[in-house]
Amino acid sequence: MNKKFINNWDFDLYPVKIRVDTFYREIISQDLIYKHNYDNVMELPKIEKLVINSTSRSFVEDRKNITSTLLGLEMICGRKLKINTAKKSIAGFKIRQGQTIGCKVTLRKHSLSVFLDKLLLVILPRFDNFTGITPFLKGFDKQANYTLGLNDLLLFPELETQFELFESLRGIDLSFVMCKKNNLENLLLLTALQVPVQKK
Repeated sequence: MNKKFINNWDFDLYPVKIRVDTFYREIISQDLIYKHNYDNVMELPKIEKLVINSTSRSFVEDRKNITSTLLGLEMICGRKLKINTAKKSIAGFKIRQGQTIGCKVTLRKHSLSVFLDKLLLVILPRFDNFTGITPFLKGFDKQANYTLGLNDLLLFPELETQFELFESLRGIDLSFVMCKKNNLENLLLLTALQVPVQKK
């Protein structure tokens, strides 16, 4: 029987048991139902998807500068990124319509769980200067989604041994798109997932 090579990036095709999924299903969901009067699990706050975005002035100046960012984020996320281009010209920023301004990728379902598992249990604890979420004030938009910025991507295990290749890698924004449109409920979920929160 011939063995088929399996790409370890095909998260959705070859699922494994993820710690974050298990923790949410067995601990967080039960705790929220008992303590906050939810009638069923469908009412619980959840992360629907995670949008990872990177943009830089250097991408506008020379499109080749985005190459290392594309490669680095593909290694981190296990997904092919989409290149963002300017929809219209902006004279003040010297941007012409169609110019490359950044790249992004959207993670859902199993690939989202795999990335969250790595982010929450490996990456965030490595950040010495990560002070946590500022409650209610910053990070949450009008739709109650939360955005977190990460500057040092070399802390990801996939990149830390390739310092020379990714020395100039730009930071990224992580946008957590939530199913609930309430800051308090979404903050409750993020803290339950062990994301640190600043004291008032």
